[in-house]
Amino acid sequence: MKVAGPIALVAFVAGTLVGIAVDRRRARTADVGVVSGPEAPAGKLEAAAGGDEEVQRLREEAKTLREQLAAALTSAGKPLLPAEEAKKKAEELRKKVPALLEAKDGKGLISLMRELASLGEPGYDGALEIAELLKNDVMGPKGDWEDAEEKLGIDGGDFWKIWTGRMVPMLAWSLAHPERASSWFRANALETLSWDGEVDASRLFAETLTGEKDPEVAAGLAEYLDTVTPDLSPLLVESARVHRDNARALPNLLIALGKLGTPESVAAIEELRGHADANVRRAAEIEMKAIRPPVAGAYINQFWSMDPEVPPALQRGDIVVSWNGAPVQSWDDFTKNAARAAWDGTTSLVVHRGNELVTVDLRGKLRNYDGKYVAPGK
Repeated sequence: MKVAGPIALVAFVAGTLVGIAVDRRRARTADVGVVSGPEAPAGKLEAAAGGDEEVQRLREEAKTLREQLAAALTSAGKPLLPAEEAKKKAEELRKKVPALLEAKDGKGLISLMRELASLGEPGYDGALEIAELLKNDVMGPKGDWEDAEEKLGIDGGDFWKIWTGRMVPMLAWSLAHPERASSWFRANALETLSWDGEVDASRLFAETLTGEKDPEVAAGLAEYLDTVTPDLSPLLVESARVHRDNARALPNLLIALGKLGTPESVAAIEELRGHADANVRRAAEIEMKAIRPPVAGAYINQFWSMDPEVPPALQRGDIVVSWNGAPVQSWDDFTKNAARAAWDGTTSLVVHRGNELVTVDLRGKLRNYDGKYVAPGK
């Protein structure tokens, strides 16, 4: 999203205050288990999450970001109306909804929703009401693309284009107001916010996660923790404590904790190695493997198969120890070997996977991966 003139200046100030998320790579886990499971012992999580003052400070920063964002973007550079005037304007605009529904004017509803959102919080309830009407028409009542009404003359393309610009502050606001925004709306807000260059999404998501009650939204928040910094450690450790029964959220939350590498985050990962859910235990072991590697080699952080029907040759958490019999001695060594591999050739890799060394035959070139070099004691 591009914002010009004074809007960009205010957005820049907001970004300077809390940092702008620039790493858009999304950390995902292949097998995330069920939404909830047997409770894990609190132990180290309780101790590691003890920084109440720091958690509160970070929550205040997130609140400031929301306010800065709203001031910069809501009205596209125009001064916001006084609260009472905005409330009156919102009431007038909401009266137009029945006529637009009667006319089956989906694009008119979209325009009205965006106008309501531009009023700030006084217009949000009306905008949310229209968003639900549009969702029912395009995606169906459950948001699962089943039983869509398809009466308003808009399609999926029209629907997904409407969430940028003036809608962004409302999306950020919705995360902090589950009593007014539906779980569907809040979960879908994450996608737009995570890709918006004006929003420090990871900071907002980390703050929201500490108090999130909906397990599905919590799982989405954890999935989009793309760019985390050590100062977020109190929020993420607190989130691990709060959501220790949510086996769907924890694997991605563990990835974020692993990126931090703070004593508190490492303690939280250690605790979750004993979780009742096998997928959570596996995710915790993978993160500890990067922090305390058992062998030297190229640690695979992410790997994507070019063909979704073909299982990937490497997995997150693998450590490639040797390439065609030669030890891998640096990340540069690994990437150069990958670049030299023949398209139609087969490469023999020795990989530390789980708790053992296995041989993996790599066919063709190795592409779409990232990672780092690790070694015991480093």
